[in-house]
Amino acid sequence: MASRNTYSSSTKESIFKINTKNGIGIKVTTFVLNGKIFLIWINVAGRGLIALSVFGHVNGDIQSPEKGTNEYNEWLYADTMVFTWITNSIDSTHVDAFESVKDAKDLWEEINRWFGERGNLLRIYDLKQDLQSLNLKSGDF
Repeated sequence: MASRNTYSSSTKESIFKINTKNGIGIKVTTFVLNGKIFLIWINVAGRGLIALSVFGHVNGDIQSPEKGTNEYNEWLYADTMVFTWITNSIDSTHVDAFESVKDAKDLWEEINRWFGERGNLLRIYDLKQDLQSLNLKSGDF
């Protein structure tokens, strides 16, 4: 099993460092997660996080250091930015569903659970509703 990255005081630069050119308003993708394009969104958003060198925050490779340390504060800043970048790419009607999520990794997992597992069921329900609506419009019962 691969070891997970944590801050090491022996390294010159923290692995939690976020490029300051990437402000809080950045989106990981221009696609907006609205529940209907989950598979496209998760693929493109993941690649966006890789391009920003922060994918480790969502896949668990970069873990939270001990609270109360300088390293924790650096991690918290970086993780909050990643969290915000992800939520900036979610339709505003769905963001509230994730308000209790504590960090970027949990957000990523909850998005996968909500839209990935449940998404198929929600999509089937929507399609059945659409079919029923079409049948009613055409007069076929």
